[in-house]
Parts: sequence; C-alpha cells; structure tokens
Amino acid sequence: MGKRKLHPTHPFKRISISTQTVNGTAWAMVTAYPSHGKRYYRYMAGLGDRIDIQRHIPGGACGTPVAEARASEVGRWLRLGRSATDILGLIDSWGRASTSSATR
Repeated sequence: MGKRKLHPTHPFKRISISTQTVNGTAWAMVTAYPSHGKRYYRYMAGLGDRIDIQRHIPGGACGTPVAEARASEVGRWLRLGRSATDILGLIDSWGRASTSSATR
C-alpha cells in the first residue's frame, strides 16, 4: 500500500484579506493546515506579524463536503467584511452540542 498524500486536492482556495490601520496591517484568512497526515481548515486573524486569533473550522478533513462548505462560508463572511467576533460565533455554532442539557 502506498503512502497517503499529505496534500489532497480540494476545490477550496485560501482566502486572505488585509486592511491598513494606524497600528499596522490587520489581516484575516481561511487556510488549510496539516495535522495527523491530513489537512484541515482554520480561520486566522492578526495585526502585522502577530497572530491574535486561530480557530479550527470543524467539519473534518479538507475535501469532505462539510469541511469545504464551512470553509467557503467563513471565506464568504470575510469577503463581506463581517467582524472577527461574528466569524468566531459562526465557527462556534458548528461545534459539538452540549450533552449536559440533554440529560437534565
């Protein structure tokens, strides 16, 4: 059996935006990153060289329909100019549902 490719082909392309501010360049992006032999999507934002926000986008590895749809939706929100708080809220809404409320 051959080795699994670390960089599978997937239709999503990295989305990056930046804005010049008085404190430097504010930026945000959706990009793929390697982990455990696969690639996953993350949202990142920062100022200048600094990374202030880094959040995994749930939905599985790159190439799965859920991961592709969610990465595209975060990218769409970036292009629309939505705030980092709004985007983090969107990503958090895709997290695992709490089981504690179901047992009460």
